[in-house]
Amino acid sequence: MEVVWARLRSRCRAQPQGDAFEEFVRGRSAHLFRLALALRGWNDAAAEDLLQIALERAYRRRRQLFRDVAAEPYVRRVLVNAAIDWRRGLRRRGELPLTAVAAELIAEDGTAQVADRDLLVRALKDLPPRQRGAGAAVLGRSPGRADRRPLELQRRDGRWT
Repeated sequence: MEVVWARLRSRCRAQPQGDAFEEFVRGRSAHLFRLALALRGWNDAAAEDLLQIALERAYRRRRQLFRDVAAEPYVRRVLVNAAIDWRRGLRRRGELPLTAVAAELIAEDGTAQVADRDLLVRALKDLPPRQRGAGAAVLGRSPGRADRRPLELQRRDGRWT
């Protein structure tokens, strides 16, 4: 609450209508904060954010508010509209509880695939070059790639046949 008040006070000092706005904030901010608390589910931080939004919007229209109409009904309406906008934003973003998303985030165990691939590479390495080329064609690879792959593995591991 003090942070909101300090920001608004620094803006009000330079304006002639700032005196009226400053008096309004001093006199009505506690009541408006209680309304913001009720609108945001008794969460202090969220209520302060909501009140700051409302007071900033009122500050932008301070010339008209303090000349023609009463400021408090306008600020109350802004508080309600800002709370509604916040709720609509949650719905638009499609936020889901963590339990609904957690099932999709679980990674599958790939150890069986790694073991199968290792077995296949070892079997291909033991084949003669022409049979490796035929095996590569069955797997959808180019025969030249199949001939080089066991050699690349041996070079990487520091072994030569």
